Amino acid sequence: MQLAGALIQGAHPAPPARRWRRSHDTTNVALMKPTPQTLVDFELTQVPKGAPGSALNMYRAAYNMTRLKGLGKKLEGVLPTREAAHLQALNEARLVEPTFDISMPNGYPD
Repeated sequence: MQLAGALIQGAHPAPPARRWRRSHDTTNVALMKPTPQTLVDFELTQVPKGAPGSALNMYRAAYNMTRLKGLGKKLEGVLPTREAAHLQALNEARLVEPTFDISMPNGYPD
């Protein structure tokens, strides 16, 4: 018992109490931008899925790839707009079905 008392007396003082919990980040979540994948996923929720190999499925795949490249850090020759991704995806889908037409998906809400 005396040994335990000696250890407690010689122990370092407790660190000061935290002003916030560790699980909370100090950044303001409202100011954070959505990720590029979140933007594209939201835009593609407005386009129905097509059968494998269909023009609609080709449109979705081309839109996804083109839009993500446009939103990335390295643009790789792609404009960072929904319109550019839509036109590129339309061209790819029309290779499968020449009469294919679809309206451009709406953007992510601000």
